[in-house]
Amino acid sequence: MQIIKINKFKITITKNMNFKIKFKKIIPIIILLIIGLTFYHSVFAALGGGETSFELPNPLTATTFEDLVSSIATWFELIMVPLATIMILYAAFLFMTSGGDEEKIKRAKRAITWAVVGVAIVLIGAGFITLIKSFLSK
Repeated sequence: MQIIKINKFKITITKNMNFKIKFKKIIPIIILLIIGLTFYHSVFAALGGGETSFELPNPLTATTFEDLVSSIATWFELIMVPLATIMILYAAFLFMTSGGDEEKIKRAKRAITWAVVGVAIVLIGAGFITLIKSFLSK
């Protein structure tokens, strides 16, 4: 038998994986939850002028799946293109400070290669999304 203590709960694990949970001081939490749910209606009525419903605004401007994919792709492009630019500048810094060291030159070449691959993937992805949109709109 194994006993695991997590905060104020005691969990006992037996060999056949039956869990016995002994709760200490869980009763006040249950009472507070019941009281909170009891006053839910009156609190929202007081805050909303009698209305108990509220609306969560859509933080995205997308209303269709196509718009959602397009906005995600645009966001991804806005993040990845500056990141690739920073990687290319880092690789240029490695080239300039290599001093003829072959290992640093290899690192710089790998950094430029992967930065270009990243930009290519982002551009291909944007073109792929446009291609899918054209197929779906037909």
